[in-house]
Amino acid sequence: MTEMAAEHEAAAQATGGHDHGLGEVLRSLLSWNVLRLALIYFGLTTGLYGIELWLPQIVKSFGLSNIEVGFVAAIPYAAAIGTMMLWASYSDRSGDRLNHVALACGMGCVGMGVAAAVSGHPVWTVVFLSVAIAGVMAARPPFWTLPTEFLSGRKAAAGIAAINSIGNLGGFFGPTLIGYAKEATGSFTLGLMVSCFTLLASTLFTLSLRRRASAYPATV
Repeated sequence: MTEMAAEHEAAAQATGGHDHGLGEVLRSLLSWNVLRLALIYFGLTTGLYGIELWLPQIVKSFGLSNIEVGFVAAIPYAAAIGTMMLWASYSDRSGDRLNHVALACGMGCVGMGVAAAVSGHPVWTVVFLSVAIAGVMAARPPFWTLPTEFLSGRKAAAGIAAINSIGNLGGFFGPTLIGYAKEATGSFTLGLMVSCFTLLASTLFTLSLRRRASAYPATV
């Protein structure tokens, strides 16, 4: 029992001396910060999974063979790997997570929007889809440092679980919305614009968190 009491005291000191009860944890799940973080992640997953699952079909529409589709569809991910590593390194060195998330989301939004505008030109479509996917994937590592900047202790664990659960719904909505848009219009242009708007929303919500953090540095 002595060891358990010591561990409990250590945990309380790690959370600033507060033992967050169930009621406080539940209140944190309903907080505006947690909701905004969930919406940021929802926008990221909607944009990423929407384009990921339809990318081979987009490339196939250029009139390429199956083998060529495989090679061309790999280009955006090759670009994303390098971008994600560099962006995570810059984020670590600067310590400014919010701006790195916002800029990467904005990069994904612009890439997706331009890809929609030039969807009739295969080379430029691939180039700007590469920009979009690189932006979305670069935003994810620094994003997961944000919840602990606004939450602590048990609230952080519960908040991260809620953010992940709500955000991952984008894995269903993204491909579904692009599929409906493709069926309705016969092209992927509208679907890419939908992904562009979800990434724009992620960018704006991230910037609103930046203003909140500047004004109120304490956790929820």
